[in-house]
Amino acid sequence: MDHNHVSPSFSLRTLIIDNYDSYTYNLLQLWEFADEETDQSKSPLSNVVVIRNDQFEWNEFKNNILPHFDNIIISPGPGSPENASDFAICRDVLKLENIPILGVCLGHQGIGIAYGAKVIPAKRIIHGQLSLIHHNGMNSVMSLFSGIPSPFWAVRYHSLVVDCQDLPSALMTTAWSSEEAVCDKTFLSTKETETFPNGTIDIMGLQHAYKPIYGVQFHPESISTEYGPQILRNFLRISTTYLKKIRKSNSFQKLPSHIACLSAFPTCPIIPKEIFVSLNVPKYQLIFKKLDSDIWIDCETVFQNYLSSDTSLGTWWLDSARQPDPQSRFTFMGSTPSIANSFSVSYWTSSKRIKITCSNGKVISKVLSGGQTFWDWMSFTMEHFNKCISGQLIIGDSRSSDQACSEVPFGFRLGMVGYLGYEMKYESLPGYTTPSRQQYQISINQPDAAFIFSTQAIIFDHLDKRVWLAGLVQSGNNYKPVISENLNSELSMTTGFSHSDFSEWINATEKQFRLLKEKFLFRPSLIMNSINRRDIGYRNMSSGDLTNFKKSLNIGTKPTNQIPRPVSPITNPFVSDLDSNSYINAINRARSLIFNGQSYEICLTTQFRTTLPSRLDNPLDLYRQLRKKNPAPFSALLDFSVENLAVLSSSPEKFVEVTHDGVVEMKPIKGTVAVASGCCCKDIENCDGSAKCEKNRQKEDALRMKSLACDIKERAENLMIVDLIRHDLAHICLPHTIRVPLLMKVESYKTMHQLVTTVCGQLKKDFNCVQAVRGCFPPGSMTGAPKLRSVQILDDLEDQMPRGIYSGCLGYFSFQDGKMGRNQGSAMFSVVIRTAVVFGGTELSIGAGGAITYPSDPDAEWREMLLKSQSVVPSVLAYLNQEDEKHELI
Repeated sequence: MDHNHVSPSFSLRTLIIDNYDSYTYNLLQLWEFADEETDQSKSPLSNVVVIRNDQFEWNEFKNNILPHFDNIIISPGPGSPENASDFAICRDVLKLENIPILGVCLGHQGIGIAYGAKVIPAKRIIHGQLSLIHHNGMNSVMSLFSGIPSPFWAVRYHSLVVDCQDLPSALMTTAWSSEEAVCDKTFLSTKETETFPNGTIDIMGLQHAYKPIYGVQFHPESISTEYGPQILRNFLRISTTYLKKIRKSNSFQKLPSHIACLSAFPTCPIIPKEIFVSLNVPKYQLIFKKLDSDIWIDCETVFQNYLSSDTSLGTWWLDSARQPDPQSRFTFMGSTPSIANSFSVSYWTSSKRIKITCSNGKVISKVLSGGQTFWDWMSFTMEHFNKCISGQLIIGDSRSSDQACSEVPFGFRLGMVGYLGYEMKYESLPGYTTPSRQQYQISINQPDAAFIFSTQAIIFDHLDKRVWLAGLVQSGNNYKPVISENLNSELSMTTGFSHSDFSEWINATEKQFRLLKEKFLFRPSLIMNSINRRDIGYRNMSSGDLTNFKKSLNIGTKPTNQIPRPVSPITNPFVSDLDSNSYINAINRARSLIFNGQSYEICLTTQFRTTLPSRLDNPLDLYRQLRKKNPAPFSALLDFSVENLAVLSSSPEKFVEVTHDGVVEMKPIKGTVAVASGCCCKDIENCDGSAKCEKNRQKEDALRMKSLACDIKERAENLMIVDLIRHDLAHICLPHTIRVPLLMKVESYKTMHQLVTTVCGQLKKDFNCVQAVRGCFPPGSMTGAPKLRSVQILDDLEDQMPRGIYSGCLGYFSFQDGKMGRNQGSAMFSVVIRTAVVFGGTELSIGAGGAITYPSDPDAEWREMLLKSQSVVPSVLAYLNQEDEKHELI
């Protein structure tokens, strides 16, 4: 047998100690799986347990936990191994005898401290970048680097290093890297060939002289590190050889169930018992109708003329505004007519209050008790209705439900449409507690989460140019389902359509489509003229007041050949939570914390707020400007009239999608540059605006795209979030199914180019779509890494100001598709960026921010943040500029 090979069925009992890092669970992806592995009891991970470094007191751990394991891996993490709060039980673990240990990054530094070395600040702070790692263990059977060529590429995330000077005799250097050899393999054609650099080195690998203790400073679990699985195989082989040598009698046994279940994240999610109620419920059908091919009309016209007037509970529009785009095939929209028997739900984390407003006028308000969270409530509610759905039907299609299911081209099957604000992290992020100061600043009015229970929808297929109608239809009568026992109340109505009401709605909607098409077919100017100014609300302002208000919003023009720099700042009435001085000071504080090893990347944000001079009664008018000026694949308008709240988004970033087949996909964005616009000619004064001018603009734009794709800093920021997302997915997905099919691809939008990565995995069978989203929330692209430590740091850097809806996610939780045995449901959420939030009709806010790493230039980061805000601000300007808009309409 090849000494470098470990069979997939090989099952050492491995304990991973997590130092609250956001890359720990990527270690699980290094284990070797058979391609057909589906039985988790036979998985090589069935004998692997992950615990947190403070999950047990030392004596309990030593006496009751440790004896069950054959080897230990100490994870990366923020901070320093010299701080007890950062390293916890790992300090004592490294003093143990007769157990193989592998330390990664922080664990590696801990080995140095435990055996007399010093840990010092690195001369070069490195996060998310690749280095060439040299070693001399390729031909040594007991080396961690056995069978691995030297040098090889590895990703580094660290601010501290083990001092290479005066290394204690108990420790041996097994791998190293030159301080100067930090780069990106994408742009180098050759590797260094020297066996040991002449200059100063950074220690990349350690080995104890006589104990089976090994350390690596780099991250073998990163998606861009070479030979990561081989390093793990070598450690497992070394462990096996050592255990046989000392004749440890209980090695290679199956872990007892009471030990296997100790993982910090259980295999099966737990919902508090109090949440469950009797499921003696009625049955529903999902019924669809595909309208005739001659009935196709612009979705904006439909929403403007048919749905926006329905304000009983609210309206919603998940708008694929960017056409054509692979991510923008479908647009979904809906309202809450009384015959649809719907409800809206709002939730506040500070009080744990949940409010349900029914379309029949009844309002239920209760406080979730005990350990219950809104995530639990939503999870149960979706499962409750999923078990009620008996199948689906396409009107005019006589095939079975499963056959009909395959005919429906979209994943949305009605359900909950809304948002989860950033402060929902209080209930999703393990180990997080709300700072006492922030508890008093959380708005008691704006909900932290709000959803509309969608029992009907209009769906536009932009590829096939077809319109679908969908409804949740009752199979029986005279039943009043209970949503939650804890609310101690019934909805006093049967949710969903009756068959007769659904038929009435289908017929009325189809008729309205034909009328709209007839109205606008030969008079297209009416489409534009349908922008009704009656709701603008500025007609009573004096011309001087309006002019002053618009001037105060003006952020100036932008140079075309560099990162846009506003000529003048956003001034009154827009007030930034952090002004330029405070924001730049926060950047410098973030860089200092990164230097000290507290984080790898910190996603700093702020918000610009203003009070509109008159009430915005119809947010559609402002949203139409936003979708025109900055179309995006995840644009959206959510109008929660019951909360006097509107969310207007032009987000380009998918947060997470869960398909009915259980495929989970995330698409983080990190790295932004403005699209070249205007004249880019060298001799601007003599440019005649000809085709040559456009060619120069295209050339400049191509250079910007190439620069973004090759920018080491931007790639590092993207890689940090990609590795974080892989870690998040490993909590909810089978680790061996996690893939990165597209790494750092440049995607272009109307105003900017962005660096985008796609990460996907297969959801564990015991998780539903709500639990999947919870496991990844909040979006890592809006926090930084490690996620928990970065969030805690951001609370302080952002002056304890709640972010609210901004930085959260927006989209839907969908019912299951009616196929037997599949009731996880589906979900699609975007990251709430490039978004305006209007609360109370007059309070408008726009959030913007950026990822801060140690190389960040504070002034450049401030300018980039302003660039992102400008994706929304011009739409506000255009909306207010009535005279210019009138000129356009003429």
